[in-house]
Amino acid sequence: MINNLIGIPYKLGGRDLHGLDCWGLVLLVYRNMGIAIPDFWTESLSRQDLVKLIRGNAHEVAQETNEPRDYDLICDEKKGHIGVFINNRVLHADRKMGVTFQPLSTFKTLYPDAKFFKCLH
Repeated sequence: MINNLIGIPYKLGGRDLHGLDCWGLVLLVYRNMGIAIPDFWTESLSRQDLVKLIRGNAHEVAQETNEPRDYDLICDEKKGHIGVFINNRVLHADRKMGVTFQPLSTFKTLYPDAKFFKCLH
């Protein structure tokens, strides 16, 4: 599934294979796993609203006690960006590159405040 997503262009509010934003990508990945996460996106969704949406559907992983697992979410709340952690890499929708699958170290360089979350659904 991952290879079919890489290169899809970034589109604010995008929810299909013609264009995805970071939240749309998370919804698509989880939907393919049979997990429904509510989508409350609007064009006026702020970073703070995105953070509330994430925190309402996931809980933070304490990195000292738990290692992240595949399909955990990774989110930089300060920048309002989210991706999916898979096999020590991050699948996310980048504004310039579209959907990309980067090593965790690269993602953490771009989003240094990123934290891991487990989906509650």
